[in-house]
Amino acid sequence: MKLRILRATAVVLVMATLGFIAAYLVAAPVHAAPGGGNCLAGGTKLDFSSESYVITTPGEIVTTVAIKAGTQCNIYTSDSTGPCYTVSGIGTDSVTITRIGSGPTCKQISHVEYLTGPGTTTSTITTTTPTTTTTPTTTTTPTTTTTP
Repeated sequence: MKLRILRATAVVLVMATLGFIAAYLVAAPVHAAPGGGNCLAGGTKLDFSSESYVITTPGEIVTTVAIKAGTQCNIYTSDSTGPCYTVSGIGTDSVTITRIGSGPTCKQISHVEYLTGPGTTTSTITTTTPTTTTTPTTTTTPTTTTTP
């Protein structure tokens, strides 16, 4: 009986530990790759510190933005206004990123990175169909009559 209770307790502890590890991995902030400082694989990096950035990508749309602040990478796939940073324009060819918060929880931006995808273009095609107007005409053929 004691062995059974001991095994059940061990199973519960293992499951609880795995649950805590899984919760941490899901809820933990995304960090940069060790040594590289890159947040997005294959992304374009604007490697300078600033309080605001404007990214312009003619012919392409910005699909993802990463803000590197401290050791964290804050990744955005849609527009967002949070307590620290504002990102607007994702899904277009012009994205604005601004640091709006301050203090120890809103670190200064060290750099930003972004991914792009093909842009969409809209074109209007006008088709002109030629028309012909016909005017009816009457043709008269002269005839000669001979009288005896």
